[in-house]
Amino acid sequence: MHAFRVLAVFAATLLMAFSASADDEAYRVETRLLESDRQFAQAVLIVAPNTRATMAGGGDDFYTLDVVVTPLDDGNLKVEFVLDSAHGAMTPTVIAEPYKPVSVSTGGLALKMVARPVQS
Repeated sequence: MHAFRVLAVFAATLLMAFSASADDEAYRVETRLLESDRQFAQAVLIVAPNTRATMAGGGDDFYTLDVVVTPLDDGNLKVEFVLDSAHGAMTPTVIAEPYKPVSVSTGGLALKMVARPVQS
C-alpha cells in the first residue's frame, strides 16, 4: 500500500504540472473507495477545471477512477466520477462545497471524497 501511495502522489504531481498552466486554478480531489465498509483504495488527484483525470490501481482490488471537476457560479464544485473496480462500478455526480466531505454509495460500494481548489 505504501508504494501505491507514493505512486499516487507522484502521479498527482505530474497531473498538476502538465494539466494546468500557471494562470489556471486546479482542484485537489481526495478519494477513498470502500466495499462493505472496507477501504480498498485511496487516491489524490490534481485536476484542471473541466478536464478528465484518471487514477488506477492493480492487484486484487484493481480499479480505475476518472474525475472531472467543474466550478459552479455559486462557489460549489460539480464533481463527476466514473469508477470501475473489482468490487463494482458507479458513475456518481456530486455537488460539493470545497473542503466539505461528501460520500455516495450504491449496494456495498462507497466513494468518499473532499475537493478543494489549489493554485498551480
